[in-house]
Amino acid sequence: MTGHNLEWRYATKVFDADRKLSDEQLHQLVESVRLAPSSYGMQPIHVKVISQQQTKEKLKEASFGQSQISDCSHLLVFCIQQNTGIAEVDEYMDRISRIRDLAVDSLSGYGDMIKGFLSQQSPGVKDVWAARQTYLCLGFLLYTCAILKVDACPIEGFSPESYDAILGLTSEGLSSVVVAAVGFRSAADTTQHQAKVRKSTDEMFDFI
Repeated sequence: MTGHNLEWRYATKVFDADRKLSDEQLHQLVESVRLAPSSYGMQPIHVKVISQQQTKEKLKEASFGQSQISDCSHLLVFCIQQNTGIAEVDEYMDRISRIRDLAVDSLSGYGDMIKGFLSQQSPGVKDVWAARQTYLCLGFLLYTCAILKVDACPIEGFSPESYDAILGLTSEGLSSVVVAAVGFRSAADTTQHQAKVRKSTDEMFDFI
């Protein structure tokens, strides 16, 4: 069943602008992103879920006119928290303490380990580290879309600076990394009928 679902999915080129995700479908997609793994469990990311048509039209202009941006049901903009540091680690320790009912002091060793890692990295390297976490979330989103028979198109072809300005991300200490348009394919999208082109198992894997 999993293989069938992954064969079914493709990077949708034309969305049916009249079809929208149900609240339950959107909830399941959001949960797949929220529950995705991340380094240390830190989740140094934030996601803007865009459904307002006016905003999507503005973002389309910043995406080289790609119709998926405006015609999808929802657009997920994956952002990183810039220059993740001590404050974010302390917030994470507080979250662990609250959810697992542990004393914050008992987590000091773990917190210090993460702080030690981050302190050795430049702001640019930390942002690259955070950006990698967005792709883990993106992968979980795309897989969940396939299971739910929701179409999706991951997109890197956009101007991050323009997205940041349109969405006011800089003032929040955020910057955009990658986006995903989700919704339902249009019957007019001929690419849905094309054979999926992938390396064979033998070409891609060595079993040692």
